[in-house]
Parts: sequence; structure tokens; C-alpha cells
Amino acid sequence: MDTIKRLHGKFIALMLFFASASTAYGHGDWAPKHSGVMNDGGELSFELVAGKRTWTAYVSDHGEPIDISGSSASLTIEKDDGSQVLAGTPRGGTIRFPAFSLGGVKKLSLRLTRADGSLAFGRFSREAVAKFSLN
Repeated sequence: MDTIKRLHGKFIALMLFFASASTAYGHGDWAPKHSGVMNDGGELSFELVAGKRTWTAYVSDHGEPIDISGSSASLTIEKDDGSQVLAGTPRGGTIRFPAFSLGGVKKLSLRLTRADGSLAFGRFSREAVAKFSLN
């Protein structure tokens, strides 16, 4: 009987561990608010919205917009034939990037250097890139 109680206690502890671990990994999983595509996890969430003249990244933390004034940003576009880096213009809670073609894009990587020197990254996989439509 003691063996069963010990096993039951270990099972409960293990289940609590896995429940808390899955919660911790969901940090960057938020629904898009601007008809864009969300990044694959990360400390901050980036929703990238494609436009004909500019692309806009909306920055949030736990689903709430944050001010990134004084930051710098870049977007690396990895294509079949090489990569290109675009400088972004942060303002308020958004980053604006010049428009670019989606042809041959394998993935996108956004890098944000905040005013305090901390870094945040947003990665958009090939599958995420395939979801973009021009607004």
C-alpha cells in the first residue's frame, strides 16, 4: 500500500511539473490583432503585417503593446539565393520596414535592440511566411 501511495505522489508531482512547463513555453503565443502573422515564440511577441509600401511589426509583451522608442531594429530576409538585412524604424509600439518581395523567402528574423541594450528576436518560419498577404 505504501508503494502505491509513493507512486501516486510521484505521478502527481510529475503531472504538475509538465503542466507548469507547458505554460512557461507559451510566452509568445498570442493571436494576431492586426491581420498579420505572429512570430514563433520568444520573450516579446512580434506581429508582422505586410504592406505594399512598408511592412509593420507590432511589438507586445504578454499580449499588451509596449513602447519601443529609442530602440533599433533590423529584419533579415533569408532567400534561396542569399540574405538581405533591412533597417527598421521603431516608433511607439511599432517598427516600420521598407517593403520587399516574398519570392524565394525561406524565413525572416527580426532583431530588436531596446534602449537599455537588451535584445529581443522574432523568427518567422517558411510556414509563417507562406501566410502573408499584402494589406
